[in-house]
Amino acid sequence: MNVLKNELNKVRNTIADEKQNLESMRQKHEVLKRDNDSITADIKRQKLLADTVEQQVKQRIKNIQENASSFLTDMMFQLPLYQSSNSHILEKSRKNYFVKGTFVETLKGEFVSNDGTCIELLKENLMEAGVIKHISGSLATYLYGAHLLRIPLILTGPGSEDIADAMAITFTERRADKLTFTGDVDEASITRCLEDDGKFITIANPFNTNWAYKLPELLRTPSKYFVLATPYPEELLIEPGSLYNLALPVLTDILVDKEASGKYISVKKAASYKDQRRPDELGNYGRPPLLGSLEISSLARTFIQRLYNCFCQLWKESPDEFFFIYGLLPLAYSLGKIDIVRAHIQANGPRLSKINHELVRPYLGD
Repeated sequence: MNVLKNELNKVRNTIADEKQNLESMRQKHEVLKRDNDSITADIKRQKLLADTVEQQVKQRIKNIQENASSFLTDMMFQLPLYQSSNSHILEKSRKNYFVKGTFVETLKGEFVSNDGTCIELLKENLMEAGVIKHISGSLATYLYGAHLLRIPLILTGPGSEDIADAMAITFTERRADKLTFTGDVDEASITRCLEDDGKFITIANPFNTNWAYKLPELLRTPSKYFVLATPYPEELLIEPGSLYNLALPVLTDILVDKEASGKYISVKKAASYKDQRRPDELGNYGRPPLLGSLEISSLARTFIQRLYNCFCQLWKESPDEFFFIYGLLPLAYSLGKIDIVRAHIQANGPRLSKINHELVRPYLGD
């Protein structure tokens, strides 16, 4: 009996243990189920999130593609404008040695109709450029003749560019265009100069050795009139004599006595005005004094002779004296022939008035 009780107790205890195990397993199952549900829910959320992100990414890619297409389309139109603007900026940043002369407003109701009125206008403008009053008329005649015959000039000394502007405004109603010989040759600046509609050009710093080979080509341009300008007359002493086959020198340091005012007068040309002359339209006034004593080329001699004939035709008061100051003295100085000039003047003249002798004293002495 006791044995049966013991067995029954064992069975009961076993059942109780199994129940306890079952409860423990049920609890574990609940925990695992909750974990599984949680994981499943997380997976669903992650999948939903992934789907959402994928849709957003696709939409963003689509937007980017559309925007890129729009951007490229816009750039097709904007790029030429950008390139044009950029080219303009680059062009501005590049060296430019050519400056266009500005127009000067002309007097209303006034016209230049002949040599005399043009010379008178140039005389007034030369005085505004600082030229001494008592020589302004004769100098205007000399410069007028050089322009009339298209003989280029080399203005050396103070006021050289101002005198060039006075000439340019008188002849073309605008300041001189300016081409500066700086550094290495800039072909673009030369092209701009030659293609510009200006007819009167000042070449500044004309004795730059890098540009020297360009002078003959430029000075032969038929549609342009060139004046070379430098503030230093001494530069003439180191230039080759062949330079005067191209242009004739003028010493401005003996011609100016004040700074330029810049108050130039511009007057329109009448339809009848003729701004050029052929050599055969001028008289023959013989050989100018001193010309035979200067060893110069035939071409330079021809320039001098033509200009002398023109000057004598237009200026009647002591033409030899003034032509010597403007044409022959500068040439003699440039060629190192001042001693020959002194000897010639003492023996043969031309006789200089006291006031003009004072002008040339820096070169001839007492």
